[in-house]
Amino acid sequence: MTTMTATIPEALETRAKEYFFSTFTMLPLMFPELFRRQASTKRFEDRIRAAGFGTFMEKPEGAPLAFDDPIEGTRRRSTHTTFGLGYRATWESIEDDQWNVLDQMPSDLGESARDHMERIAWAVENDGYTGTSFTGLDNLALYTTVHTSLRPGVGTQSNSLSPALALGVAGLESAMNLARTTLSEEGRQLNVMLRKLLYHPNLQHTAYTLLNTEFRPGSSDNDRSTVVSTRSGITPVEDQGVPYLTSQTAWSVHSSGQKEALRWYDRAQLFFERGRDSVTFDQLHWAAYRAHPAIGEWRGHVGSNFA
Repeated sequence: MTTMTATIPEALETRAKEYFFSTFTMLPLMFPELFRRQASTKRFEDRIRAAGFGTFMEKPEGAPLAFDDPIEGTRRRSTHTTFGLGYRATWESIEDDQWNVLDQMPSDLGESARDHMERIAWAVENDGYTGTSFTGLDNLALYTTVHTSLRPGVGTQSNSLSPALALGVAGLESAMNLARTTLSEEGRQLNVMLRKLLYHPNLQHTAYTLLNTEFRPGSSDNDRSTVVSTRSGITPVEDQGVPYLTSQTAWSVHSSGQKEALRWYDRAQLFFERGRDSVTFDQLHWAAYRAHPAIGEWRGHVGSNFA
């Protein structure tokens, strides 16, 4: 497609009027709050989980000591995708533009790219309970009640509240309990501390009340709140909620540790290019990046698919 003088006729003359374009400030990037961004130099990225040794065993006198081996899981591979967008404008339309609209288009490509990155990243969370597009190291959805472990005897584990609970004191307490009793691949107790609360903007007022009220919300007695930020350490990913979430009622809590973070692999960071068609004199502008998000470790993430 080519932007011609007939495409934006109102921008080509100066009679009394206002021309509205790029009048709002974009939201700051939010996905880096939960995703660990790391550079990549390959066409794909592989993730492999491993389990160390089991527990110590009694050694009777004169009997041989028990020996054990580490266990390696299957390879999980994800491939980079290239995303981009550009525009083409005739030399005449650029020359005749009285409101500098076409001169602002490169910056609009940047804002479009930022919005697209958010949508691609948060798709991991939106797919978190179905695992249709994104699965973890155990080939299961990010949130499920049947996560497997490599070490025999550990059994399945859950990081999804069942039954699902609404965002509230009971829900957050259940999530904190679940994280605190999570076992490692080897069946060892872990120190997983939930620190980031993720929710849709429709839940922002509920979240504010929960995290900022020293006494139990909605109660007439003097019971202390168990989930207030000063006690739980939990703070919002974004105070006013993340608008890229598709569910308006589901919520999740996440560790702030880098090992547990969701993954964002940058193969080629966002770049901008421009050129000119030597025959038509058209100006060409484009921007592109190459990346993909992925699930790393499910431990450190607890969700409630409340509807």
